[in-house]
Amino acid sequence: LDSAAKTVKFGPIAVKYNKVQSQINLKYDSWQKELQSSFASILGQHITQIHQRIIHSKTKLEQVSLDSSSNTNDIVLGVTFIQEMKQKLDPWSKEVRKLATSELTLKR
Repeated sequence: LDSAAKTVKFGPIAVKYNKVQSQINLKYDSWQKELQSSFASILGQHITQIHQRIIHSKTKLEQVSLDSSSNTNDIVLGVTFIQEMKQKLDPWSKEVRKLATSELTLKR
């Protein structure tokens, strides 16, 4: 297709490429905005979910007491919870990095 041609006739039918191209561009732009909006919504939900998980865990960590005045059961539960958080730290870090990268991609 020669992009310099504005109109091409096929017998009695004339196709005006500049009008068709502008309609295609408008539809493409509409789809792109819709896709970006959906992606932003899903991304926002994931960011909110991980934020809530991290805040909840932080609050629980702040409540852990390892003082010698605490009973043994509380100390064991506290140490166990700290170990669980250590195991979750790497996966959460990776997830936060992915979300940050996704947010940067969305801003472009």
